[in-house]
Amino acid sequence: MTKLWSVALLVFKGIVYGVTNLLPGIGGGLILIILGIYRQFVSSVGNFFLDLKNWRKHLAFLVPMMLGAAIGMVLFAKSVTYLMEQYPVISMFFFMGLVIGTIPAVLKQTPDMRLTPGRLVAMLIGVAIVVLFKFAERQSMQAGWSTNPASPGGFVYYLLSNVAAGGASVTPGMDGSYVWMLTGIYKDVMAAISSVTGLRAAFGSGGICEALASVHWAVLIATGIGAVVGIVFISKLIDVALKRWPSVTYYVILGLVIASIYGLWPSSPNAVEGSVTLWPVSATVTAREVLFLVLAFAVGLGITLFAGSREAKLKAEQEPEART
Repeated sequence: MTKLWSVALLVFKGIVYGVTNLLPGIGGGLILIILGIYRQFVSSVGNFFLDLKNWRKHLAFLVPMMLGAAIGMVLFAKSVTYLMEQYPVISMFFFMGLVIGTIPAVLKQTPDMRLTPGRLVAMLIGVAIVVLFKFAERQSMQAGWSTNPASPGGFVYYLLSNVAAGGASVTPGMDGSYVWMLTGIYKDVMAAISSVTGLRAAFGSGGICEALASVHWAVLIATGIGAVVGIVFISKLIDVALKRWPSVTYYVILGLVIASIYGLWPSSPNAVEGSVTLWPVSATVTAREVLFLVLAFAVGLGITLFAGSREAKLKAEQEPEART
C-alpha cells in the first residue's frame, strides 16, 4: 500500500468518523472499531502531548483523520439534519442496524473475551451508563434548557458541554450528539456547522464580509476547543484502560454498544425533539412502513458487518507482511 493511498484512506475514515458524530445514537467510537483503528486513535490522541518521541508518528495519523472529520461534518451537516427531521424513525432503525453490526467487531478486539462474573459486571456497568445518560437527556429536553453562546457565561457553558461531547465521541456506545441533546445545544451546533457550507457560495459572489459574518463563530470556537480537550482526555483514559485491563474494558464497551440500542429506539415521530413517549411510534403502522423499517435496519446491519469483516481480512493480510 503506497503512502499516498494510506493517507487518502485515513482521510476517508476521518470523513466517516466526522459524519457519525453528527448522528444521534451513533458514536464515533463504534465506527473507529469497525474501521479497525480504534486503539490506534485513542493511543495517538491520548499520548500526543506525552509521548514526544513519537509525535511525528501520531501527527501523521491524526492530521488526515481530523481533516477528514472536519470535511465530513461540514459537508454532511445539512443532509443529516434533513434526514433526522424528515425520516427520523427510518433513520433510527438504520442506525440500530449499524450498531448491532459492530458487536462481532468488539468481540474480536482482544483474544481473551471469555465471559466471567467480573466481566459480566463490567458489561452491566456499560449498560447502566447509557441508560442513565439517555434518561438524563430526556429530562433535560423536558426542562427546555438553553443558553446564549454570545455571552461569557453562555460561551463557557458551550465549551464545557463540548468537552463532554468530545469525550463521548470516542467512547463506543455513546456520542457527542447525545451530549448536545442533553445540554440543549444540538440544533445550535448543527446550525453553526451548516453555516460554514455557505462560505463557498458567498465568496464566489464577492460578499466576503457577509460570508464571514454569517458563520456562527462563537458556537464553532466553543465546539472546536471543547471537543479537542474532551477527546484528548478521554482517549488517554481509554488508552490506559485498554493496555492494563483490555478484556474488562472491552466488556464495558460491549455493554455501552448493546445499551445504545435503547438510546436509538424511536420515541416519537420526531426523535430529535426528544419526546419521552416510547413505542408505538404512531397510532398505526402500515405494512409498507414496517417494510421500510426492516430494510433500513438490514442495510445498516449489512454495512457494518461487511466493513468489519473486510477490515479483519485486511488486518490478517497485513500481519504476515509486518513480520517479514
